Amino acid sequence: MPVRKKLKRGRSATQEKILDAVEQLIVSQGFSSLGVNAIAEKAGVSKMLIYRYFNGIDGLIAAFVLSGRLNTIFKPERLAELVSMKSEDRGEIWARRLAGVARELRQKKAMKAMLLWELSANNDLLSRFTKTRNEQLSKMIAASATRKEIDTAAITAILSAGIVYLALAEDKRKKYADLDLTKDDTWHRIEKALEFIYKAINHEIGERKE
Repeated sequence: MPVRKKLKRGRSATQEKILDAVEQLIVSQGFSSLGVNAIAEKAGVSKMLIYRYFNGIDGLIAAFVLSGRLNTIFKPERLAELVSMKSEDRGEIWARRLAGVARELRQKKAMKAMLLWELSANNDLLSRFTKTRNEQLSKMIAASATRKEIDTAAITAILSAGIVYLALAEDKRKKYADLDLTKDDTWHRIEKALEFIYKAINHEIGERKE
């Protein structure tokens, strides 16, 4: 194997170890545990590598969010996929993406930890996480907009807030109204409801224009 290719593979593996360490610390100790020294120790690497590969904690946080470890919807390639689709298909695809957010949120402890932290704290580290997340989400929303008459950002905010609440409630309350949040069938109903809402909105706007 050529030396350059070997070095590149070694760098990539080290970056993955560092990103894994961030996720492990969030899940086991919370966001307040994050710091260059703690991350380097958890990853078993020199802290200088964090500065070399990520330009410090800000770059590392951005890379962590965009890696999809919080939710794969934030990965840049997901945005590229959405942009490449026909405009008439984007609303339905975006509904499916939000359904995927719900599915992943139930499984990704790091994302749940961040959302709970966001509701109970306000500090620079949290602001760095939410800034990167919100920037990527805004790009996704803009790419998914199909009609100027539809306020995609507001609709997404309302629906995603509901998804977040239900996903967090699953661990504490178990039920919401007649929905048993511990059952996969319930979440399938929620996913289908999201698709229905987006289809209904697009249909309603289409009817008005005719």
